[in-house]
Amino acid sequence: MYYLVNHVVEIGFKDGLSGNLRIVCLKHSEQAPN
Repeated sequence: MYYLVNHVVEIGFKDGLSGNLRIVCLKHSEQAPN
């Protein structure tokens, strides 16, 4: 049970991290043409 919860938390963290990176990339791409 502990392993399952830990695994879900790890996946959620990775998804959140990639989501944050995506937002940063979008902000940079918006600023690039200016």
